[in-house]
This record gives sequence, structure tokens and C-alpha cells, in this order.
Amino acid sequence: MKNNWTIVKVADIVDKVIDNRGKTPPLTDHGYELIEVNAISAKRKYPDYSKVTKFVNENTYNTWFRNGHPKKGDVLIPTVGSVGVSSILAEERGSIAQNIVALRVNSKISSDFFYYFTNSDLFTKQIERVLMGAVQPSLKVPHISNFQIPIPPLEVQQKIAEVLSYFDDAIEKTNEIVEKVELLKTGLMQHLFTFGSNIKKTKLIEILELSQYGLSIKSSISGQYPMFRMNNFDNGKIIPYPLVYVDLDSHSFKEYKLEKGDILFNRTNSHELVGKTGIFELDGDYVFASYLVRLRVKKSLINPYFLNFYMNSPQGKQQIEFLKARGVSQSNINPTTLKNKFTCPVPSLLEQEEIVKILQEIDRKLILEKQTLIHLLDLKKGLMNDIFSRKVEVN
Repeated sequence: MKNNWTIVKVADIVDKVIDNRGKTPPLTDHGYELIEVNAISAKRKYPDYSKVTKFVNENTYNTWFRNGHPKKGDVLIPTVGSVGVSSILAEERGSIAQNIVALRVNSKISSDFFYYFTNSDLFTKQIERVLMGAVQPSLKVPHISNFQIPIPPLEVQQKIAEVLSYFDDAIEKTNEIVEKVELLKTGLMQHLFTFGSNIKKTKLIEILELSQYGLSIKSSISGQYPMFRMNNFDNGKIIPYPLVYVDLDSHSFKEYKLEKGDILFNRTNSHELVGKTGIFELDGDYVFASYLVRLRVKKSLINPYFLNFYMNSPQGKQQIEFLKARGVSQSNINPTTLKNKFTCPVPSLLEQEEIVKILQEIDRKLILEKQTLIHLLDLKKGLMNDIFSRKVEVN
């Protein structure tokens, strides 16, 4: 390649592979963090230790992990799930086991440069080629070792890493703002939905005009009407991506067409996702799938936004958690149980409106910060791809 770039295999620039996959170590309630795939995100350069829920004790940490532990500068690569997204360690902290490998590079390459490469399309496309058609996609160390990586002289690698780190700094600061606003919103909801004994709690069934299961019908990537599923919830709202489509006759469409102010409730899914609730406020024609339940309120009694905020509040989530019925791999909440057991405080419509205004203002701030975050991530991704495809020179 021109300007002294060369193409080598990943194996040529890696000194050590830490691969402790195969079995799960004995766990404890505290101790050394066990880093899992959920701690690795495109939004963060370093592992998110707040996502860690598993720990090992000192004896297990020192004796169980046959290949040792990752160190500062090691790049963590998921082998299932979020493949194509990696993380780099800023400190020697924690251990890895299932579904993650750590790569330690040699002196030929900057660890930060290697980290950025593993988050580029050039790396992701090589993953896609080896996993194409696999029934249970799983990235193996031999796959990674055989991937090709373009490398410039070390000083250019360091300059590239420095340029891209500016984006990481901005992304990290924006992430911190998002988290602070989310904490503020949670605290506000806890406060705003705490009422005195003069405000009675009302069963859901008494304030609903309609409760309805969604469509049990096969969907496809194209069709007449977009249909919402369990992955269309975000921050208490229904979002129009990703979408599937269904074809319906006029009668069925009329029966399942969503109206603004309708609330969708996820009645069956993994335990963590059951009970997710969001309000529909989009223009256009949409329907909803069978594992969702539509709740339409009596607007003479309750503001739909008030109910939606309450169901997403700490008090509402606590009730929903209590109503979940656990299965082997999934949990569910029976809609009849929800209507008869879930209760909501119902102050005057004027007071409801005031609470809604306060929380909607927080949501507007949250949306703006999340939009900034998405923009920064897109800019970083685009620049990384331009650098590794040699469309942009960094000297």
C-alpha cells in the first residue's frame, strides 16, 4: 500500500490471546468483576463496569482462569452477540470468561489503533464473511487471527488514534449527560408520583376504555402496514425502527390500527423486557403484534401520558415486577391480571397535566442529548471507515 501502509494478519501483531471460554467460573456476590458482552458498547471506548452483575472471589481469580487476565491496553472482542464492537482496557481490572476474548498486541502496533480497527467496517465485514450461513454464529480465535489489518508506520497509528480519541472524549461526556438526565428523570418521577392519602389508587380496569391483544400473523420485510413488536420501545415511547410489515383487509386494519395516545405493553418476553411500556404518538398507519397489549384510557379520567409515565416510574415498575410470572426461558404478565392488580394514583386532570409537562420537558432534553450522541457516533464511524479504506490520509 502507498505511504508505507502494509497489510498483515492479526496473528502477526498479537502477542497474547486470553481465551477463557468453555465453562463458567464459580461466582460470588462481590469481588473481582466478570466482564460480559453487555459491558461492551459502541457508545463507550472502555468496558462499562456498571453493567457487571457477576463476580469471582480472590481464589477463583488467581487459580481458575487458565489464560490469565486482561491488562491495560488489551482489546476485548465479543465472540457472540455484539460482534463487530470491541472495547479496550484503561486499567487492569476484572476478568473475562464466556463469549469474550482479549488480544494483547506487540510493539509493531498501537493498542489504540488496533482498538479502532476492530470497530471499523473493515473488521466487521471480515467477521460477516466467516460467520455467513452459520446456524449458531460464533467468532473463533483462529478466525480473528487470520483477519487482515492495514497498518501504517507507528507514528501514523498514534496520530490516527489521537484524532479518533477526540470523538471518544465527546461521546463519553455526552454519555455522562444522558445518564445524569435519566437519573434526574427517575428521581423526579419518584417524587411526582408520591401522593398523599387523599389521592386514591385506582385499578387499571377502571380507567381503561380498551385492552386488546395484537395481531397473531406472519410478518415480512415489506407489506401494507408496519407492525410494532417488542423491540420498538425506547424511553417510554414507541419508535418506528426496526419495522416489519403485514398485509390486512380493511376490517382487520381498522380493528388493530393504533391511535395517538394508545399505550403498548410488552406482555411476554425475557424477564428483563416483560412489562416494557410505551406510548404511541406517531403520524401514519401502524398496527401491533400479538405479544403486545394495547391500552386505551378513558380520557375523562386520566391523561394517557400520565399513565404511561407512571407505568415507567419506579413505583409503576415495582408493581409490574411483582406481577411477572417466570417461565423457563421467558416471563409473562397476564393482561387480565394487569388490569385487576395494577393500580395507579389518579389526581385531578389539571394536576396530571402539570406532571406530564414537567416530565415531557425532561424527555425533550434527553432526546436532544441522545441525538447529539448518535451524531457523534456516526461521525466517528464514518471517519474510521474513511481512514481504514484510505479515503482520508492522517499524517
